[in-house]
Amino acid sequence: MLPGRAYDIGVGASGQMWVIGRNAEAGGWGIYRWSGKAYNKIPGSALRISIDKDGNAWVVNKYKQIYFYNGSRWIRKPGAAMDVGCGSEGTTWVVGTNSLGRGGFGIYRKSEGPQSTLWATGTQDALNWKDNVHW
Repeated sequence: MLPGRAYDIGVGASGQMWVIGRNAEAGGWGIYRWSGKAYNKIPGSALRISIDKDGNAWVVNKYKQIYFYNGSRWIRKPGAAMDVGCGSEGTTWVVGTNSLGRGGFGIYRKSEGPQSTLWATGTQDALNWKDNVHW
């Protein structure tokens, strides 16, 4: 068992661990990266965290803003989200803020090029659970 308490934990494909702590800050709670021996405070705050394949954090703060940590600073990404998740193969997904009217929200995958970031999804039916469909 590791020391400390956290609201959210993210672990990258190579084992890098980040946490959203329990100390209240402007954008939610403090952000920490595990060094293998101790937690190092990273400037900024958020509610949700996930770690990409390169060990960098993606967060969503209480204002539903999406940020990416490039190793030295936070970079705000376009769009708004309730939660973020990173796949070990390099995809980044968010749960959007658009209510679907059935208690859920849209799900979007990041597509990034040299000039912009686009959060896109297929048809809504492709995102819903269906009987006899294996994902």
